[in-house]
Amino acid sequence: MCQEQLQLTNRAGLYTNYVGQLDRGRKELMIETLEKIFRFGNFDGGTVSLS
Repeated sequence: MCQEQLQLTNRAGLYTNYVGQLDRGRKELMIETLEKIFRFGNFDGGTVSLS
C-alpha cells in the first residue's frame, strides 16, 4: 500500500485490508465508502477511476 493510500485510510477511518482489497478488485465498493473516500481524499482536480 502506498503512502497516499495509507494516509487516506487513516483519515477516512477505513481498514487497510479493505482498501487493499478494493484496489485489487476483490471487494465491491459501497456508496458509504465512496463518500468517505471523496470526503477525506485529497483530489487536485484530476480524474478518478473506479474501474
